[in-house]
Amino acid sequence: MPSPMIYQDLTTAALLGHAAQYHSETEIVSVSTGGEKERSCWGGGGQPCSAAGIGAGVAGAAAGARCATLAWNNRRHLEIYFAVASRRLVTHTVNPRLSVDHLRYILNDAADEVLFFDQTFLPLVAQLLPQLPTVKHVVLMESRSEAALSQLPSLLFYDDLLQQGMADYRWPQLNELTPASLCYTSGTTAGRKGY
Repeated sequence: MPSPMIYQDLTTAALLGHAAQYHSETEIVSVSTGGEKERSCWGGGGQPCSAAGIGAGVAGAAAGARCATLAWNNRRHLEIYFAVASRRLVTHTVNPRLSVDHLRYILNDAADEVLFFDQTFLPLVAQLLPQLPTVKHVVLMESRSEAALSQLPSLLFYDDLLQQGMADYRWPQLNELTPASLCYTSGTTAGRKGY
């Protein structure tokens, strides 16, 4: 017997759409890496634009490609989490408190193609990048910085990517089984494992 229930895939886009429709005035407060408080709301429309803009940062990445984030929990990290999933890619949140050896292992094991990172991790990324053969794009989650470019000449900038966004970006209809996120264990008896 057919169910009278309305069915909708439970995807990141559906969660974001629900938040925008039913909680549009709910305030999102985060602190930037520079210490400034940033305020936005679910109905602000920033996420669809960021999804379109971030597409430029992951150009050429095939569905299922992993995009690592080496970042603190802030507004941009939240936007990336949703935007990457909307591009049929996988957000791989990486614990910045791990040792360099563990970070290298995890990023290589996941075969991340894109690495988004906060300004505070620029020296760490500069150290790791030569040992990450699968990383094709590196995105600093800030506005353009000549000092950062001097350390990493092929660097992309989050704010530049947002400028390439489209206000009328349409989120694709995805199956809820489409991979969206990847994490690695931290307290294991053997090597760290992705799940």
